[in-house]
Amino acid sequence: MWEDYFRNRSYRLAEGVDLARIAREHELTGGAIINILRYACLKAVVRDPQEVRAEDLFAGIRRELYKEGKFVSGG
Repeated sequence: MWEDYFRNRSYRLAEGVDLARIAREHELTGGAIINILRYACLKAVVRDPQEVRAEDLFAGIRRELYKEGKFVSGG
């Protein structure tokens, strides 16, 4: 699901983003994943080049976990 979202998009993943690792380390629902990806892509569209960075994805994950009441510490 993570990788499929980036097909045919005008923005790409920044070098070094490991979607497989993120998927392994974070058990999330499909809806949460879509929300995370949309959040990260909104961050990417205002950049040049338009790329999704790992920190965008992690910020999105923190936001989703917070919404679910699963608080995360750290940056």
